[in-house]
Amino acid sequence: MGRLRALGYSGAVSLAVFVYLALPTLRELYGPVVNVPIYALVAIVAGGATWAVLTDSGESRERRPAVDVGNDEEESEDVDEELARLREDL
Repeated sequence: MGRLRALGYSGAVSLAVFVYLALPTLRELYGPVVNVPIYALVAIVAGGATWAVLTDSGESRERRPAVDVGNDEEESEDVDEELARLREDL
């Protein structure tokens, strides 16, 4: 899925650059009505980018553990040993 997403983004960027550079010429040829499909394209790209960001952040939160738990038994044994040493010192 990573290659397909990269291809989609690069295609969207290429199309955006083309539209940005060609917009003055297209306005001369067709008038201000050219802006309507451009606005629709920008809205679709913005929605797609929002969806991609929100789904990526949700997936990364699910994959990543909230706290690094480690091995509790070893830690509790270490604490018990340390407490025993402290009691002996008293």
